[in-house]
Amino acid sequence: MKKEDRNSYISAAAAILVGILVALAGSQESVMVGKIPMFALAVGLAYLIQWLVFIPSYLKRTEKYFDLTGSITYISVAILSAILSRKLDTRTLLILVLVVIWAARLGTFLFRRVKAAGEDKRFREIKKSFPRFLSFWTIQGLWVTFTLAAALAAITSQRSVPLDVFAAIGSLLWIVGFVIEAAADTQKIKFKANPDNQGKFIQSGVWSRSRHPNYFGEIVLWVGVAIIALPVLRGWQWVTLISPIFVTLLLTRISGVPILEKRADEKWGGQEDYEDYKKNTPILIPSLFKKNNKFQNERNKYMFLQIIKYAINIATVATGVVSLFWPLKVQEFTGLTVNGGRGITEIRTILGALFIGLGIAAQVFNQKQTYAMLGIMYLAMALVRGISIVADKSAVSSNIISFVAELVFGLILVI
Repeated sequence: MKKEDRNSYISAAAAILVGILVALAGSQESVMVGKIPMFALAVGLAYLIQWLVFIPSYLKRTEKYFDLTGSITYISVAILSAILSRKLDTRTLLILVLVVIWAARLGTFLFRRVKAAGEDKRFREIKKSFPRFLSFWTIQGLWVTFTLAAALAAITSQRSVPLDVFAAIGSLLWIVGFVIEAAADTQKIKFKANPDNQGKFIQSGVWSRSRHPNYFGEIVLWVGVAIIALPVLRGWQWVTLISPIFVTLLLTRISGVPILEKRADEKWGGQEDYEDYKKNTPILIPSLFKKNNKFQNERNKYMFLQIIKYAINIATVATGVVSLFWPLKVQEFTGLTVNGGRGITEIRTILGALFIGLGIAAQVFNQKQTYAMLGIMYLAMALVRGISIVADKSAVSSNIISFVAELVFGLILVI
């Protein structure tokens, strides 16, 4: 047996062993499915999905579904865990929505990138070797396990803790991280799609503030998820807080930043503009202040507009999800006092569907008409909420922030 093959089998075995240890730690206070902790079942499922997809992938010698399978694993494991745990409280629902949104966006992005490129260069030689290719798929199971650990512990826990300041802080961090990661990926795709940029490196938008803003965003959003899960954890479940630590080490020390920095140095090293960019741009944490140059105003404007659009789209979809699934009355959502049972449910369903649909449409199609419709809806909501504030002075404190947010979102989108 070749040394590379032997090492690959050892790596796969080590990944399985570490996954078992995480499963044992995270299973404390986990909901039981039969006689098996739901957390342990979720970890097992994460590995099983990789191995099932590995078989046809190896037979066809293709890596096109590698990243997409990882994202599908996140989504399926999170949703199945929530369903089988039979504990769909507000914290569980919040974590579930955040994980699904992140995984769906990233998986779609990576799949399209590989499909457009024709191949993933990482696997050019690896996919020809059974043990090496198998080890990569097995390690992806461990990657999902580590990354999702804190979220899974909260979803599968027997304990239920109402939303609190941890949920608010974690959600804010997740939004910031998600917006930065998504904006960075979108900007890089558009940059590469421009024939004039062939052979060049991106240094505009959020890339003018960090050499790896997408990785920074991913680290921040998983720190946010861990903070949301924090109040639920007990005993050995604290081990699952390795999630954001693992993501950070993986992206900054193992597979992310080091590899890309090496490739960039090999390709552009010695070029004056690249060396200047590398010298003045932080490797990970974005710089808030930077010396102005002739491109800076354009960069800042583009980055600001991208972040605003992503933030509004996320808020829109989140509003729709809340309207559809969250156990709140319509008056708590709109500021109006509405009585009745079936009517409330129907109104909430219609509002939720409209907001989810428009939010996704705005993100996917990026059309002015879609944003205009979205802006009109926000202005209409602001008008209704403003009337309710005037009519009921006691509702001012609980509605004023929402009124201002809806008014600002509406004006930005319409204008």
